[in-house]
Amino acid sequence: MLGELAEPDDGRTLVQKTHGRFFNSTTLATVPAVLLIRNPAKAFISLFKFRTTSSQVTQISYQLFNTSKFHQLVPEYLKKWEMVAMDSLLEKNAPVHLVYYERLNEDPISTLRGILAFLGVPEDERRLNCTRTHLKGPYKREGNREFNPFTTEEQLLMTQAVKRVNQTVQLLGYQPLPHYSIIT
Repeated sequence: MLGELAEPDDGRTLVQKTHGRFFNSTTLATVPAVLLIRNPAKAFISLFKFRTTSSQVTQISYQLFNTSKFHQLVPEYLKKWEMVAMDSLLEKNAPVHLVYYERLNEDPISTLRGILAFLGVPEDERRLNCTRTHLKGPYKREGNREFNPFTTEEQLLMTQAVKRVNQTVQLLGYQPLPHYSIIT
């Protein structure tokens, strides 16, 4: 998280998480990017927990998802999810390496090797081993459970957005999105 506020081209980081924060920057438009796409339903649940607690690890009452506060944010989250994906795919003047969050979780080391190859950075087995040993730890939220806080309309909107992004991904020659069950 130390590199999140640095300029994308200052040389201190290999990749930066931006959530589209610098997207309109002419610098960012010309810098190779790793685009990480996650199931929007699960991403929204995680983001709502973070926005509610300002913590990466604190749980909230599942009753908070049955509030107008949550349901008012879903369209905002969905618009941003789709915009970041589409803008990153269509507006970049530099190569984009597409990574699916679910595959990163399933096989983090192979996924990281692919990112390093894309960036032209030699693999460092010490760092990859460090990653292997820290796949679980204090920055993971414990006690998540599968549930569906979304209305039928919200599920339909997410399904349509996923289809649009998936069509774009495939038209550009990338592997299709994983199957995203909107009912988490």
